[in-house]
Amino acid sequence: MITPKMLRYAVGVALLILLLAGCGGAPSAPTTAPTLIPPTDAPLSPTATAMPAPTAAAEGELQPLSAAECSGLADSMAQTLGMPYEIAQAPFDDHVNQKTGTGCQITITGTGLDFESVQVVLNGLRRTIQTQGWYEDFRYGGGGPTGELTGFRQAKKICRLLVGWEPSEDVECPADQPIFMCDVPPEKQIYSVVLNCVQDTGVAAAQSDLEPTRIQFAPGAISAHAEGSLDVGGADRYVLSVAAGQEMTLNLSPTLAGQPAEMSTIVTIWGADGSLLSSGYIDAAGWTTGFPSAQDYYIDVVSAAPGQIAYSMEVIVPPAPDISEGAAVMPRQVPPEFQPIMQALVLSGVPPMLPPEFPTGEGLPPVHPYVYLADDGEYDISLDFGADCQGAGACHHGSLAGKQVDSDEPVSTQHFEFDAERAKMVTLTRGIAGYFIESQCGANCDDAKVFWIYDGFQYMVGLKGGEQSAVLDLANAAIENSIQ
Repeated sequence: MITPKMLRYAVGVALLILLLAGCGGAPSAPTTAPTLIPPTDAPLSPTATAMPAPTAAAEGELQPLSAAECSGLADSMAQTLGMPYEIAQAPFDDHVNQKTGTGCQITITGTGLDFESVQVVLNGLRRTIQTQGWYEDFRYGGGGPTGELTGFRQAKKICRLLVGWEPSEDVECPADQPIFMCDVPPEKQIYSVVLNCVQDTGVAAAQSDLEPTRIQFAPGAISAHAEGSLDVGGADRYVLSVAAGQEMTLNLSPTLAGQPAEMSTIVTIWGADGSLLSSGYIDAAGWTTGFPSAQDYYIDVVSAAPGQIAYSMEVIVPPAPDISEGAAVMPRQVPPEFQPIMQALVLSGVPPMLPPEFPTGEGLPPVHPYVYLADDGEYDISLDFGADCQGAGACHHGSLAGKQVDSDEPVSTQHFEFDAERAKMVTLTRGIAGYFIESQCGANCDDAKVFWIYDGFQYMVGLKGGEQSAVLDLANAAIENSIQ
């Protein structure tokens, strides 16, 4: 239950923050941002009060989120904090864009026994909200000794999050001393966690499914550059492949009307698996971040400026350990579509064997390598028609694998089975013994594969429904292109 005292406290903190924000200059135009991949964790089932349906349309350009969106955010907050929530409609004042309206407000209350600290609660909810595709907008931020406020954006939607506490009514604190000097036991700290969210009906919806531009590194280069321009609320998306443990430094130089524009761009870095690495403002100082797993990572650059901005971005990824010098295996020619993932393959610890090209049928697009795994002495790759295929049968073309082994006969990898009973001995180029496994077809055909072992490493190439001759030709091309 929200008490009048809690509401007075929330309003007081909000007014303080508005005062602080007033030093930031003229208000900016509305900002939009693309939608990220949402998590799939099942939410907690809390005790909740449903948002009442309004009897008349709310006034102003800012309208509440849909009931489903609001409940989804509330469920995620409850799961993070382990506490029930209440939902209601409440006024929303967007001081950044000078707009007003009505929002969907989620409220969770408790004491210091339920919450460790304001910062712990804020950080937990910050990550919860960001992993659902919201960008943090620090123009809505502020706070004091017992409370903090921040904001989030997603397309034409805005959320403001307030986390704070006040002493219970039976606690007497000296009026001439700051609150942090008052000894308030945890059970007497009355916490309020309030998230108020709106959608701006005066702004056209932003494109939520941006087409990513793949960052290409020239052979031997450790950096790549990109340039672009963004209208108010515009966004660009980039993607690159890295190996687990690699680090990236990102330098961004935005300008507005030809002048450096600090606090004008929000950058979010997230993985194809939905994991969020970082999100926030970035300018000339740059960011350095590490990558916990081998996969595609996306970089979203979103304008938070009041006018059109231009930017120049530099992405620096330190070179992979050089195993090519004196190595017995290393491709002489790397197919263009494999350039973005070569560092990941090398860092897997398996010297890659690749053909100089991947022939496809007439009228078909080039293959796109989708990396299932590139770590701990193994790489498994699906050869697909298109970056969005991700190994799906309808657009799957073939497969590649490499694995460090200590046996003379092939073994299964994490994603590709070696069926010894069906394997047929063949002889590959340079007299290398191969093991061919025929394709099996039902509703769909799987890959015909050939496995071989060279210098302590097992390799495999496969083609969906492929003839033996075509599969062996591909394997021989990989061997001749890779053995030094």
